Amino acid sequence: MLILWHYYVVYVMMIQYTPYSNYNVNRRDFQMIDKSNFFYASDLAQLYNISKQTLIFYDKKDLFKPDYVDSNGYRMYSLKQFFILGIILDLKTMGFHLNDIKNFLEHRTPDDTLSLLNKQLHKLTKQIELTSKLCDNIKSKINTINVYNDCKLNEITLSYREEEYFLVSEDILLSLPQKERFLAAATLLNSAVDQNGLKEYSISGFIFNETITDFSPKSYKVFCKTNKKRHNYIKPYGLYLQIYVNTNFADAVNTAKPLLTNFCKALNLKTNNIIYIKTLRNYWSTDSHDNFISKIEVPVL
Repeated sequence: MLILWHYYVVYVMMIQYTPYSNYNVNRRDFQMIDKSNFFYASDLAQLYNISKQTLIFYDKKDLFKPDYVDSNGYRMYSLKQFFILGIILDLKTMGFHLNDIKNFLEHRTPDDTLSLLNKQLHKLTKQIELTSKLCDNIKSKINTINVYNDCKLNEITLSYREEEYFLVSEDILLSLPQKERFLAAATLLNSAVDQNGLKEYSISGFIFNETITDFSPKSYKVFCKTNKKRHNYIKPYGLYLQIYVNTNFADAVNTAKPLLTNFCKALNLKTNNIIYIKTLRNYWSTDSHDNFISKIEVPVL
């Protein structure tokens, strides 16, 4: 409800056609004033499409008090206050708190007005940027969910994949207690979170420096997808074997191993000694490991 300038014009017109130009009325002199130049609370509320309770609330907060309250308790507002209420409602629509509006009205100058609006513009611009990042984050998660909803389990594909940029942890020994391994992974994943608590990408997973045929790892790395500026690791462009399996990362390779081994033998393919596992369906969508889906990618030599 940005109505300030519209009602300013109305206000100026009304001032031109009324004998009173100053409506900060002394209540003792109210009986000498033509009451037809004042608004009852119900009139003012109707003009601005707000409730009378809003005006009462503003009165109690010392934000917007009527110029006069008659013996029957009726609140009456001057023509000047008609305009001031428009300013209050405009500032509220712009996102200002009532205390900030009160302070502004009590000390406003042209310079203060400009400063106030510029600060709020800067604040709202930051909020727009954050909202845009939130939307991107949600879209990324939706895309991930759509991928595993459409995937065919235990079906191997062979295709070229674009390079990807990762943040990758140091080696995490499988001999470490589970909690220590978890903390090491959490440290890496938290480094991918920005100051607003957002990850640019929702994809994360694990890297094993092992071959499919001789898979017996002693350690692994955790990765989180990131952008070109922040990465410390590049998953290179190339030809990859890919398979989706219905299990968590710990069992993913052993589940897919027979299928991948037979596929490579049939096509006489040799694979590199590195395995990427992306966790797609995880605790975001299910509470059971039995429903997890992992994607395995293995580069072909």
